Amino acid sequence: MQRGPGRRLPTYDELAAALTHAEVTLAPGGELTSQIYPSASKPGQVEDLYVTTPTANVALTPDNAEFPISFRCVTDPRN
Repeated sequence: MQRGPGRRLPTYDELAAALTHAEVTLAPGGELTSQIYPSASKPGQVEDLYVTTPTANVALTPDNAEFPISFRCVTDPRN
């Protein structure tokens, strides 16, 4: 059973939809999604997918505090 507000990072699809179907403005420098991938350049580490433009272009960034990227939280709808 989920307790509390259940906030999480949005998936790529959720953030892309919000940018195209709602009055959502992308933060300068882009915003993180919940998707992570194995790093191609640093074995054993992961990289985070982030949206770089209002038209939902993407890039990868190392999963560390060296290159901070903005993010927003989403919640699952509750009825």
